[in-house]
Amino acid sequence: MINIAVTGASGFVGKHLMERCTNEITFHPLSLNQLIEKNKSKLFDVSIDHVFHLAAKTYVPDSWINPHEFYQVNVMGTQRVLDFCNIQKCSLTYVSSYVYGVPQYLPIDELHALVPNTPYNHSKFMGEELCRFYHSAFNVDTAIIRPFNLYGPNQNTIFLIPTIVQQALLENKISLQSLTPKRDYLFIEDFIDLLMATSKFNTM
Repeated sequence: MINIAVTGASGFVGKHLMERCTNEITFHPLSLNQLIEKNKSKLFDVSIDHVFHLAAKTYVPDSWINPHEFYQVNVMGTQRVLDFCNIQKCSLTYVSSYVYGVPQYLPIDELHALVPNTPYNHSKFMGEELCRFYHSAFNVDTAIIRPFNLYGPNQNTIFLIPTIVQQALLENKISLQSLTPKRDYLFIEDFIDLLMATSKFNTM
């Protein structure tokens, strides 16, 4: 049996990921509060083979209002997860975000300069830097994913696609703040496939 811990298991992505339990893979919710415990080796009765780190503060406008909370959760929370992985000797998939800032060219690729321009984006970039350091210093095997503009069933209506769907179902018109921005969107189940592919235990 393969045991995988998931931070943020109760969130939008986490709920969809937890549904991927099989006869070969069991997912275990892992809260950041648990990782405050000094003895991280005894949080579970089983040995953890991999961690999906999804837990984060994510709503960009709030990061301008309370940046401290975003750095506390997204940076220090990631450091705790990395400590846990180092103790467990397990691999990690770190879910980052859009960290490229104002586009210097389009379409944006992974060679684009990293210029995070919100406290949220910067906190996720700092989490990436921690992952790189722990990989170099402690040999924690880490994959970094930079998704943005996810959509799918049960997403919070503060996001664009659910807002449009809700208006289409319940109202006579669809109102948007602006028609200027253009985005590529990624369906949640396709993203879960991507997450699973980052694990060497993927059985798809």
